[in-house]
Amino acid sequence: MKKSIKSVFLAFVLLIVFLSGCAPALTPVPTKTPIPPIATLQTPDKTAVTSVGGLVADTQHYKNLEYAFSFDYPAAWETYSKQDALSVNAIAADNMIIGVTEPGSNYNIRMAVTVETGGPDSYSDDDYRNYAQMLDQAMPSGAAKFQKISDEIITIGGVRALEYIFIYDPQLGTGLDQIRQISIVWKGNGFTLSCGAPAGEFDAVNKDAFDLIVRSFKFDN
Repeated sequence: MKKSIKSVFLAFVLLIVFLSGCAPALTPVPTKTPIPPIATLQTPDKTAVTSVGGLVADTQHYKNLEYAFSFDYPAAWETYSKQDALSVNAIAADNMIIGVTEPGSNYNIRMAVTVETGGPDSYSDDDYRNYAQMLDQAMPSGAAKFQKISDEIITIGGVRALEYIFIYDPQLGTGLDQIRQISIVWKGNGFTLSCGAPAGEFDAVNKDAFDLIVRSFKFDN
């Protein structure tokens, strides 16, 4: 088994943890006009849908043609690219493909998808369990006030994946953050969905928005 995707997953988590400690304090993000679709993005459509948890009534749809994945997100949320990311909380990773954030939250409530190429076609459940153990060992030394909530092997978009939930202190003066990270290996690519919000708001946002994104995420090939 190649180690490249597993190493990338670990490096991505540590990017969030280590860079946040030396990042400047968040500054208010000015109101922006909607970001134009990137080259591989089809124009989002606002569609009335059955609510998730009775909280989300309208959605937009994101579809990435290059990596063949798509998901729905709340219609009121905005997309951003790594060029738009003004803080580490926006997850300005070089391999970030798309981010969505709640307007007015200054990126404190956000979800981002990163993709790393050149790995195995898939992971077994044992591979994901081994990866979870790697996170257990790496995170406490890399994340201030780290508290693991859970890890679980789930199915997302018809593919097995690792869901790893934790709380840590991003050291940006915003208090504790809770992160729901989902790592997927599929057809040679490693996908990471990172859903984050202030710990006290996470449960509501997770029920309202993150569940919608995760449940609707799928691969189109």
